[in-house]
Amino acid sequence: MFSHCIALYVDDGPDFVVDRIVTARKRHKCCECGCDILPGEQYELTNGKWDGRMGRFRTCETCRRIRSSLFVDGWYYGLMWDDIHEAYCDDDSCICPDMPKVK
Repeated sequence: MFSHCIALYVDDGPDFVVDRIVTARKRHKCCECGCDILPGEQYELTNGKWDGRMGRFRTCETCRRIRSSLFVDGWYYGLMWDDIHEAYCDDDSCICPDMPKVK
């Protein structure tokens, strides 16, 4: 179904970034799909500095795996499903699940 990866060519990378896989001690929201990350589940925690501002992003395992499979040259946190929709969906069919949006 997926014939190519999504290439965004992100212009400015982070000043620094630290990624790690952690186990949730409390409930969090995935920055990509907006679904709950429940206590005991593993997720990717990213801390970094972009354009002079600090940021923290929590990504559930499902979204992390999808992102690592489809995005080759970077991504913008919180926009993964929008980019997938733009690349793979049309008026007749859509592969994107209905998910709550992160606020």
